[in-house]
Amino acid sequence: MKKILLICLLFFISCPSLFAIDDRVEVAFTGFLEKIELKYSPSQQEVILQWLVSKLDVLKYDDKYSDLREIIDDIASLTHEELYSIWLSTNTSQKSQQIIELRDRKAFSPDVLISELPSSIEWLLSSSREFIETNSQREFVKSWWFYRVTYSTYFPINSSSLSALKKKQWIVIYDADSSSYRFIEEYELEKKLPYSELTTKYLAFFTNDHKVKNVWWAYYGFNFNKHNFYNDQYGVYQSQLDASWFWYEDTLLYQSDDGVYNFVSEYDSHLIADQDAVFWVAEKHLFLDYLREDSKFQSSDISWELLQIRNISKSLTNWVSRQEWINNIYNWILSNVEYSQNINLSDQKIFSWIETFKNNSGVCTWYTKLSSYLFYFAWYHDVEVIRGHVIDAEDFPDIGHAWLRIWDLYYDPTFDDPVGAQTTKSPDQYKYFGLPRDIFYANRFEYGDMPELFKTASKSQIDQHIFNTLSNLIPKYQDNLSEYQVFAGIQFKNKYNISAGTTITPDILASKIGNYTVENDSFTFQKDGQTKQITHIKYYPLNNQNTESALDILWYDTNKLTLFNWQTSSWNREWRLWYELELR
Repeated sequence: MKKILLICLLFFISCPSLFAIDDRVEVAFTGFLEKIELKYSPSQQEVILQWLVSKLDVLKYDDKYSDLREIIDDIASLTHEELYSIWLSTNTSQKSQQIIELRDRKAFSPDVLISELPSSIEWLLSSSREFIETNSQREFVKSWWFYRVTYSTYFPINSSSLSALKKKQWIVIYDADSSSYRFIEEYELEKKLPYSELTTKYLAFFTNDHKVKNVWWAYYGFNFNKHNFYNDQYGVYQSQLDASWFWYEDTLLYQSDDGVYNFVSEYDSHLIADQDAVFWVAEKHLFLDYLREDSKFQSSDISWELLQIRNISKSLTNWVSRQEWINNIYNWILSNVEYSQNINLSDQKIFSWIETFKNNSGVCTWYTKLSSYLFYFAWYHDVEVIRGHVIDAEDFPDIGHAWLRIWDLYYDPTFDDPVGAQTTKSPDQYKYFGLPRDIFYANRFEYGDMPELFKTASKSQIDQHIFNTLSNLIPKYQDNLSEYQVFAGIQFKNKYNISAGTTITPDILASKIGNYTVENDSFTFQKDGQTKQITHIKYYPLNNQNTESALDILWYDTNKLTLFNWQTSSWNREWRLWYELELR
């Protein structure tokens, strides 16, 4: 495999680059694909192409190939497009459906098994007439296909009718409902259309994983709610479709997660983006389906905004390592997007990534989606948007949440953006950045995985659950606890013997770490018998509701914190937690 790839790669690099993808590069890539398609299965081709992507990443950042970076970009673009094609063919493949159809044909059995025909029927059949055994729907298998026989009249078979029937050349059936043999003169045989054939005939075939179709150099998304289905895993008769007015040219065929095929005649479609605007992306099937979901809230072409996002992504990720990609994109999101605090859930625009991008504000879904788009445009693969519940969030369980998985680590840009805080976090203060699954999921569940008991649990019960989960993980991560801020609160409460369900208030904090008093806004206080003058200050004003949030932002690092009981110039007193303090 490596030999084939290296030969093809050397051939690619020998081609000069133009501003668009060079025709010679595309021809070379097509020849490369033809070779691996002859030798390898689609799953093996996918492995090869993923391997090629990783090698291109290495070449791109090798100074020896700095003059060939545009060529390398071209090859990477073509590779990701081919990976999308393989995904489409694999996930809309009808091999599994064909297996079901074969199984049903082999397993077919009439409702009544006739071991021995009556002599009168044997006598009739001796004149080359056909005998058909059907099920209760009057179906039978012939030449490995299902057929249905329909008729309105028949001749009963008895001793007085045998001589007359002997002269006719039609068929004999056994009718299970009446437990009798019938001679059918006028009838119709209709072949049942297997779903594996129908998927190629209708306007589009969709699964839950992908409701997107490329039409005339642009991608369109489809939305629909009303499904019509027939309770048959094998297929459906044309007469059934005609009776329901399902025409191939304007009906969608949709397979739900439970394997049921649905015919959809009521739907709407909308332009997602021009093909060129999304040509560069990795994980294209996910990207397009996220975009389909997002773009339904927009009436305008979003291709221009996508091109801007692509340019931002390239500026953040060009010529840096993959880990720096993550850092730069995460930092950009937190620096350029602010959480929308006045949310009207009936306003569909809050779910629009374009509004988030244009206005630099949005809700959790759009922090996450916008992050994923930046990663996809940077060709970062194995990135997934996940939805679920954060059980210690203020709006739980009424409102859900969204976060990112990148490879085997998890990220939550929304929770790392300090809503209402006076300062923006620096990267070393991120709490939900690059966490292993077990740590990250200490306070959250994906949709469908959350036990019902949490919906009615009290805050103290939820806090105790999170406290216990993280406490049990401390031995596992003992050697690098300092890397994970989520353990800081647990360690702080353990150190000062504060129970899990206790909310830390300024008074509790003062009793544990001590405090100093400032009178009349004088910026002086007594320490070790000496008067200290404050020359530089940065602090959080504390109250009973925000003390834990402030401590969390500051990693509960009491060695760098000073608590003051401060008397203002208006003679009021307030608690101030100082995190940058200079004295003389």
